[in-house]
Parts: sequence; structure tokens; C-alpha cells
Amino acid sequence: MRRQLVDVREIRTCGNDTVDFVDRYARFLDQSTRSSSEDCIIADEAIGCLKASGILPYHGREWSQITAAIETIILPCLRAEKMRPPDPWNARQASVPAILSEGLVYGMSAAGVQWACCPILTEMEVVMMDGLAGVCGFSEHFLHSSGKGGGLIHSSATDALLSIVTAARVRKRVPVVVKSKELAVIPVETDSDIGRSEDIYFEGLAMMTVYASTESQLALKEACATAGITLREVPVKSDSSLNIRDLQEMIKEDKNQSCLPVLCVANLGTEYTGGSDSLAELGRICQKEGMWLHVDASFSAGTLLLDEYERDRDEINKYADSINLSGSSLWLPAGLEIELLWLKERHSMKVAFSATGAYIPQADGLNDAPSFTAWYQRFWSLPLGRQFRSLRLWSVLQYFGMNELRRNVQRRIASTRVIRRIIETNRQLN
Repeated sequence: MRRQLVDVREIRTCGNDTVDFVDRYARFLDQSTRSSSEDCIIADEAIGCLKASGILPYHGREWSQITAAIETIILPCLRAEKMRPPDPWNARQASVPAILSEGLVYGMSAAGVQWACCPILTEMEVVMMDGLAGVCGFSEHFLHSSGKGGGLIHSSATDALLSIVTAARVRKRVPVVVKSKELAVIPVETDSDIGRSEDIYFEGLAMMTVYASTESQLALKEACATAGITLREVPVKSDSSLNIRDLQEMIKEDKNQSCLPVLCVANLGTEYTGGSDSLAELGRICQKEGMWLHVDASFSAGTLLLDEYERDRDEINKYADSINLSGSSLWLPAGLEIELLWLKERHSMKVAFSATGAYIPQADGLNDAPSFTAWYQRFWSLPLGRQFRSLRLWSVLQYFGMNELRRNVQRRIASTRVIRRIIETNRQLN
């Protein structure tokens, strides 16, 4: 039997069955918390069952057969995972609108290779990122409407940080180089530099250095390793904030060895301890040294919605060149693959990632795009095509509303303060 790629009638029938399956899965998890781990199928056994049943059968199977196999083979294994001790630091939240809108996204099959492919996909991301920037209190320099900055949805913190590391080193490339331990730096200024992007990317690479605290998330290490740039980890103080004096000494030492400080990543709430770095002090150092200051607010992004954290917003607007927030953490239940990145100056991104090919047509009337700058979103990161993730983000915001999101953040902050008091007053925990 020849199968159609998209059969609306089959989607309707199988969709109802899948919703029932999700309901059974939720009930299964509730029951599994009271079951014995001895009854759980471990991952190795589950994989063995999958291999035995045939990874690629000769004849296709019905969707009901597929869900039945998932229910008998995969779900017991998931129950085993749920019975392990919880890991709150790696918790990722989905929600009703996130789950349902994901089905819409794949049902639409919108392709975001360039603006002309699907204008609403590109334009909606522009509107969403500018709107969220306003809600978080970011200045107009972080908006697409500024003509210089803007925001972009990435699939992970690693992708976002890799983009920043790459753009920062492109902005501060070193063409020739060291005379009497003085570094000659020529900034990226014109579009003509884009044609030499490969040369720009590799010039002076061995000399460039990124700085961040030892409490920084693993994604930064992955990004620096991928970009081939040195990461210097700065010790933290007792409050888990980056030690400014140690940073200054490291920078001085590196410059004496003909290294070039390129980027400093400040934490606004670390995933390990919740510690925050001094944005003002780091900002002044970065301005003095000509470094890019990036703020990683993946863990505590929700605080930017609250007026009592206005000082953080002011320091971000004054000193930061870019900032990333997680859309899959406890403040915004949009599910995985939603990492929000804003920057004040997007030109370095364009220089770093610009590429084209004969198979990408240049549509007529492209300059008539309502937000022409948004067409370059594929030049801001590695992926050539883009999913309609802004639709999922929009659905979540519409479903919960700003008041509920703020109340959720306030409840979690209150719970954290209670836990902190318990720890501080318990001698066994000190």
C-alpha cells in the first residue's frame, strides 16, 4: 500500500489516538512513582526489544502498532528514569500550548531558509523578539527596529553562545600582529569584509581569549571548544560571583604574553549555585579592554520580568553587548529548543555566518520586506533553515499571559528564600 506523506484523515484519526496515548502516559507516570524499580525495564533491554522487533521493517506498520510498541517497550524505561533522584538544575518545562503548537508547526511545514520562503515565519520572530525585549526591559539597542541590533531564537544555549563567541572574535580580529607586545586590531566596519569571512575567521585565532567564572554553564565550554578559542575560567568569591581582581590579573598576564582579550561572559544566576556576577564592574573592564560583554541569564531570566530587579536591567542596557535567556527553564514553559538571544550590533554575526549558494534563489521584491533586516536571520547562526519556533513561543505567551508568568517567578523566588533560610539556620548543612 502506497502511503501519502500527509493524509489529513489519517492525521485526525491517529491524532486522537495519540492524545489518548499522552493521557495514558501521564497516568502511567503518576502510578510509576509508587512502583518498584525492580519492575522497570532498563535501557539496554529496551534497545534489545527494539532491535528484535526491527528498526527498519520491510513493510510499514500502522500508527496504532507503533504507539503500542512505544507503550510496551519505551514507557517502562521512562518510568525507570522518573524513579531516579530528581535533577532540578536540568529541569526543562513544557506546557499545554507548547505541546499543541509543536503539532501545528510541523503540520504547517513552513521553511525559513530566507524571507521570501515564508515571510510570516521571519516577521513573527522579529515581532516576538522585539516584544519580549520590551517586556524584559531591554533598551531599544537590542531591538530589530533599531536597525543595528535584534533578537533571534536558537535551539540551545550552546548554539547561542557559539554564535556570540564566533561574532566576538570576528569583531576583534588580528591581521598582522605583534610589535613590541602591542596588538594592532582593525575592527569589522564594512560589508566588503563579508567576502573575506574565512580569512577574518582564522586571523589571530591562537591569540584570542574568552573569560568567564568557574561557575559558568557547560555550554560555554562546548562553544569555545567548537570555535577553537581559549577559555580562561576565573575563580569565584564566597557569593559565587566572579572575582574581579583575579580577572584583572589574568587579563594583564595574557596581554603580557601577546594574547588578546576578546569576550567576557557574565552570569546572571548560575545553574549550579544561582550566583550572579557584577555586571557594572565587568562592563567597565570590558569597555576599557575593548572586549565583548555577554550576559548569560539562562537560569534566572524570569527575574527580568519583575520591577524589583530593575537594577539588573539597567546594567544590562548600559554595559552588555548581548544576552541570552532560556525559553525552556522554569520561568517560561515553552519546551526544549527555545533559547532567546539578543545583541546590540548584529553586523559581526552577519560577517561570521554569511553564506549563499546557487540553490538559494534571490526573490524579486526582496527589498520590499517589511523588516528587511530580518531576512538576514539565517546569517546570524549556523542553521541554514529555520523552524517556526516563534509560533510556539507566541502560543505559550498568549496562553499564560504576563501576569501568570510573573506570579510563577515570584512563587519560585519565595520558595527559594525559604530553602535558603533553612540551610542557613541548619548547622548540619553549614
